[in-house]
Amino acid sequence: MAQMKTAAAIVLVLFLSAAGRSQASHTCFGQEDSSECEEDALSLLQWPRRTGRQVSLEAEAERRASSQGQEELQLDEEFESKLEGEADLDPACAKAGIADITEYKHGNLVKSSSGQHFFPTLSSVDHLDLEAEPQSQVEHVLISFHGLSRDVDRYFCTAVGAAKKVGKYEKTLVIAPLFPKAQIKGSEWSKSRRLQEAVSVHWPQPDFVGGADSNNINNNNKNNNNNNNNNASGGSHSSYKMLDELVESLVASKNSSLPNLKKISISGFSAGCQFVSRWSFFSMAPLKAKSNGIPVGIIIGDCSSYMYLDKHRPAASCVPWENTGPNHTCQHFQEPAAAQQEQCPQFDDFKYGFSRMPKKGSYLKSFRESEAVQAEVIDKFRLKDLRFLIGQNDACNCQFGKPSDYETLGAVCVRQGQCCDSFPAPNCRIMDARCPAMLEGSNRLQRGLNYASYLRDFYARKGQFWSPPVATFTGVLTHSFGEMASSPTFSSWVWGV
Repeated sequence: MAQMKTAAAIVLVLFLSAAGRSQASHTCFGQEDSSECEEDALSLLQWPRRTGRQVSLEAEAERRASSQGQEELQLDEEFESKLEGEADLDPACAKAGIADITEYKHGNLVKSSSGQHFFPTLSSVDHLDLEAEPQSQVEHVLISFHGLSRDVDRYFCTAVGAAKKVGKYEKTLVIAPLFPKAQIKGSEWSKSRRLQEAVSVHWPQPDFVGGADSNNINNNNKNNNNNNNNNASGGSHSSYKMLDELVESLVASKNSSLPNLKKISISGFSAGCQFVSRWSFFSMAPLKAKSNGIPVGIIIGDCSSYMYLDKHRPAASCVPWENTGPNHTCQHFQEPAAAQQEQCPQFDDFKYGFSRMPKKGSYLKSFRESEAVQAEVIDKFRLKDLRFLIGQNDACNCQFGKPSDYETLGAVCVRQGQCCDSFPAPNCRIMDARCPAMLEGSNRLQRGLNYASYLRDFYARKGQFWSPPVATFTGVLTHSFGEMASSPTFSSWVWGV
């Protein structure tokens, strides 16, 4: 093993010298044993080629060694702001006519036996203020989720701007929830009287994407396994349950503060897309809301990865290392070959599939432990209104084949000077490039289109029909929620205009 590690190190040194670049050595974040990273990287030296294109072994070795073992949840969060071309949050709010965000700070009290806790939100109307007059003008609710950077004010302002653009702001309650890294005192967050004695739920790591329980608020029960579904022990609370309770509170508000509510739309972009797409699978809240007369539309865009419902993945012909464009479809899905599974044994691990689901997650407990629940959840997924809205330009793949040339245009790179999908590019490192994600596609556009095709294929194999709507949006940026929210398709799906 030591000889193999030495050989791999020589390959990487030779490549870096040939490329004429000097970079700091990469670290295997998130691994308890660094040797595991090295072994993963070595195994990937023999990774099968996706196309007939000749990719140098040295280039592939560096990219794989740098990406494998890198935990997406540990990435520097500042990069997502840069990634979307909107790092400065103030212009988004100024464009929406918002000069002070303070008045929009509200929150939902959450159910807990260990004190008063709340889920922070920015919202155009406080629908839980029972002392206020009913908001009879509100017909729509738009909930917009932030990504890894947790810049909730930008997502809120962008959603407000989208509503104003089509003249629907007065009839729309805009909400942008926050999954804070650290605990927030209610008195510091909001002027709302009901939150003054509460403290927020919080997630120090971005594992909220996978439905993780919030950090123990009182830190009095660090060994709590959180295996009860009432989430009362230690004050922990699943991020998915947070959205469930928000939807439930909105539906209940039809009898009080929102008497004319007709529809709820939930949008997730980038890491927010990962959160919303997986929540939409596990949660029964959308179907419960619909049964109470409030349909829930779910719009996801530009996920870095998706959760597959069995071990089938797109065939090799569906994942070429190039921009295959907005009309790309995949017709063939199959289990990865034995050699691929040996090289990527974690390909079906949660959050890419159902294997090795976290045992501490309270929200996933019943699904993890009951085949009957699994069958029910899978069957009901197709009854939900899930839609894909993907950026046509979100197909940058400069690292594939030409890692030393990030400014090449054409089939390899979409945007000159801003290759933002292929971790660990030095200027932008946010797209998941681990082997389970690479089996889904070579870029976000391709992965989203493949997953939509996969859902059709999966349910067809079960003798059922489901074809979620799929559309793309254009723009000048590679990866932008602003362009998604201002697209005609987004307006049509949310407001019917």
